[in-house]
Amino acid sequence: MNRLRALRMVAQSVCLVTFVVTGAVGSAAPAPTSRVASDETAGTDSLRIARILAERGESSVEAFAIAARQLRAVDQGSDSDRFVERAFRTLSTVARLGGDVGTADVFARAAYQLALRQDFGLQTAETCLAYALATRFSGRPGARAATMSLIDETQTRLNSTADGNPRVRADLLQARANLARATHDPARVVDLYQRALDLRRANDHAHGLEVTDNECWLAWAHYSAGNLSAAKTLALHCQNDLRNLGLTEHPLMSAAFAQLATVSEARDDPLLAAAYYRSTLRISEVGQRYLFPGFSERRLSTGVRNALARLHLAEGDSLAAWRDFATGHRTLRGLSEALAWTRRFDPELAEKLRISATASAHLSGAVEAALRGLGSDSPASRESAVALLIRYAHRLSETLVLKDQLRKHGVTKGRDLPSLVELGSRLRSTQAVVGFLSATKPEGGGSPLPIPVNYAVILRSDGIPRWVKISSGATNPDLHALRREYSELMGHASEWPTRLPDDPRIRQLLHQLYAHYFAPIEPHLDGIREVLLLPSALWSGFPFPALVDDVGSTLVDRFSFRHLGGIGDVVFDHEREDPQNLASVVLGDPRFDPRAPTRNDVDPTLEQAISSYANTVIPHSVVNAVLEEGQLGLHELPRLQSSGWEARSIAAMTSPVTLLVRGEATEQNMNRACGGGVAHHYRWVHLATHALIHNSIPERSALALSPLEGEGLLHVEEIGFGWMLDADLVTLSGCQTGGGPVSRSEGPLGFLQALRAAGARNVLLSTAKVDDIATALLMERFYANLSNRASPRVVPSIGAPLSYSAALAEAQRWLRDLRGADGRQPFAHPVYWANFRLVGSGG
Repeated sequence: MNRLRALRMVAQSVCLVTFVVTGAVGSAAPAPTSRVASDETAGTDSLRIARILAERGESSVEAFAIAARQLRAVDQGSDSDRFVERAFRTLSTVARLGGDVGTADVFARAAYQLALRQDFGLQTAETCLAYALATRFSGRPGARAATMSLIDETQTRLNSTADGNPRVRADLLQARANLARATHDPARVVDLYQRALDLRRANDHAHGLEVTDNECWLAWAHYSAGNLSAAKTLALHCQNDLRNLGLTEHPLMSAAFAQLATVSEARDDPLLAAAYYRSTLRISEVGQRYLFPGFSERRLSTGVRNALARLHLAEGDSLAAWRDFATGHRTLRGLSEALAWTRRFDPELAEKLRISATASAHLSGAVEAALRGLGSDSPASRESAVALLIRYAHRLSETLVLKDQLRKHGVTKGRDLPSLVELGSRLRSTQAVVGFLSATKPEGGGSPLPIPVNYAVILRSDGIPRWVKISSGATNPDLHALRREYSELMGHASEWPTRLPDDPRIRQLLHQLYAHYFAPIEPHLDGIREVLLLPSALWSGFPFPALVDDVGSTLVDRFSFRHLGGIGDVVFDHEREDPQNLASVVLGDPRFDPRAPTRNDVDPTLEQAISSYANTVIPHSVVNAVLEEGQLGLHELPRLQSSGWEARSIAAMTSPVTLLVRGEATEQNMNRACGGGVAHHYRWVHLATHALIHNSIPERSALALSPLEGEGLLHVEEIGFGWMLDADLVTLSGCQTGGGPVSRSEGPLGFLQALRAAGARNVLLSTAKVDDIATALLMERFYANLSNRASPRVVPSIGAPLSYSAALAEAQRWLRDLRGADGRQPFAHPVYWANFRLVGSGG
């Protein structure tokens, strides 16, 4: 009998025993036990079972469903507040253990609001701590300060209770230790984890898994402090504890193996390290379970593959290094590719998920209002808010069950990893695949800090991988500082209220980054015109086209760049028909405020566009307000007038085409054009509008559209699960469409993953805030290069039509070098042309 079935039987037995005992007590006692009390007791036991399921690594999805069912069954009223609060807290804990930090944050906030209204003593302290843990990973502005405040509040409430509760106190110490990790004070982190562990070991009622989890974190802290012997002893202890608990496949077991592997490598025992790394893979590749919020076993397995690749390189085995490196890339295909495969192999499941996810997305739009309603003085408002959150939990649990089935499709289906011969045969002599391996090599001798070691691999049409060490050791802190300074300067430039000239300091930084990261691989790129970049967290938002070489030229002068979603984008590049005769959809200049008067705008000439300027950067407060309030907040967004003539010009370059501007640029029109449960075949889908990035939940990020029909927000989740495209190119030309919160797990969807899941072969996105007019001109030139058609402002490049990457590179050069009537180059600064990224299989 498997553990999950055993737990279900335990849950049923607990509920049955509770019913019998409650009935016996009721018959003997003077006052009868009410049915409400009996039901609440059984419900509380079910909540306990749900938490145990999640903690044992069995199924956070099933655990969430158990808690949601119990919550829906409760009779709402003042006497149920305590149970509802506990259920919300359980949902938060289960979601957090499962890596769903956005859902964890929602229900922790709900539980906290209810607990504040009626102080439940120790239960309120536990709720404060649960809210602190959810806040820590929420990604909201000021999350760290808010977490510290909640931890202090938990401490105050614990001190005021008669019950010392060692478990909560240990949880509190461990939470402080998690926060202290960012302070780079390893001795204090070790002390906090050790004090928490001492409390747990002294508590006769402590759950064995809580002790083991604490030991695992303490092992990590000792390793970071350079205490390798202590780290190894604790990791071995974790393994023994998990075996005694019957949890040999628990996610913590893979974490313990990984810890032993890094310690062995630090002690210069590569054979033992490799054996431990392979043991980690044996456990971590069984599926998508989570070690802690935002970090899944599949993410761990990718890191382990990178570590094995580095060990192979140390042995001089470049082919074995490539196999592990490439397999790691295949492992991280994630939810978006799983959805694409499910649509092909199980359309019934895909359709169920589309309906459920769309309903969840629409319902979640009211969640923020419900959370505010919990703090209302009106009982009716509070009851209405609780009812909506209960309905949301139930709907979300249905969607999570379907997503879980989807993930299983992603694990069991997919194409084999292409061989080097197959990859080479698909590459032209002017193309090279470039991948970057960021591997942390532990330093021996008790040093507390590991050495980051970065490698690059270059693959050309001969199918031979060429590995190059690009940086290591003491130079890396300098590299991090360079990248941080570049990001800060570009961030300031994107919000500057006037047009900026080229910046010598930024050019200097770009040359230094080139010298460290690109110059070592350039000798292997002789004759290459297109660089195909494999995904890497190391290069998130990295400005390859803008890098400045030793003679002062930018790389975009010699190369075009295309980012690959995976190695498969090379092999399956040619599996398509010519898209030129397909229809297109072009959207721009949505009407955010229906009350604003309609105007007949005259499109500018090129000189008028160059000489005008409008800063359309949106403050974070406005973005958050629109995402929370929906249609009510849309009128706060500035109009993107340039996106109107951008859309009209692009629409004139292809036929047939559907043009949606102003009042027609609605969510409903886009869903009719791209969704509805049927496949839509397009050449281009171009959307020129604001992108609103949610700080904690990538699926809740949205494109702002006209609210004349409905809400006016097209959420990422609606695109990923609701659209069915066979589109050669999808472009989102608004700010930060390729940005947002970085998901270290492969579950959450951003715009890129959602569009790839929906069926886009190529996606063009921005990686930062972009200038309205500069972007419109860049996009016009890009599409002119694709279609070989002129517009009133631009003409195509000589030699057009071009491939996607070549068209983008030429448009970037054209915009950078464009001169106005006064002879100046208003768009020479890289902030106007460098922040765009093409991802896909080319064309």
